Amino acid sequence: MAVNIADSITNNWPTTEGNLTDAGTEVGYATRKANAIARAKADLYGTLDIPTAEGDIPDVAAYWIADKACLYLIPVAQDHYALKRQRSNAMQNATITNYDLVAELERLAQRLEKRVAAGEDAALEAILSQGTHKAGETPVVSAAGLIVDPLANAYRRRGYY
Repeated sequence: MAVNIADSITNNWPTTEGNLTDAGTEVGYATRKANAIARAKADLYGTLDIPTAEGDIPDVAAYWIADKACLYLIPVAQDHYALKRQRSNAMQNATITNYDLVAELERLAQRLEKRVAAGEDAALEAILSQGTHKAGETPVVSAAGLIVDPLANAYRRRGYY
C-alpha cells in the first residue's frame, strides 16, 4: 500500500495542522505544504527523476519526504503560534493557560531531524533500487547482458547499438 505523504505530515502534528488550516489565507498552509513536499522530494531525489505518481515512491522514501517536509513547515507554525499568543496576551481580563507551543515545535523539529538523518540512507537506497536514473539518461545493458554500460550513450552517437 502506497504511503500518502500529505497524510503522513498530518500524522506528525494533527492539531497544529488543523490550526494552520483554519487560519486560512493568513497562513496559506495548503500552498506551503505542497511546496514543502516538492522541496523535500527534490532534496531526496536530487538529479534523479521524481516520480509523478506518489504510489511510485517507495514507502521508506515517502515517510522520509513527509518528515523532511514537516521540518520545512515548522517555522510557519512557530510564526503562527507566536503571533496568536501575542494577540491573546493583549486581551484584557483574559486568563490564558497554554503550554509553550513554539517550544513544543522545537522539540518536534529535533525528533524529526534525528529521524531524517537516520533514515536518509535507507530512503536513498530504496529509490536507487527502484531503477531510477538521471533525467535524460537511459541505462543500457552491455552486449554481454551483465552490467549497465556507461558508454552506451557514446556508442549511440557513433551509430552503434
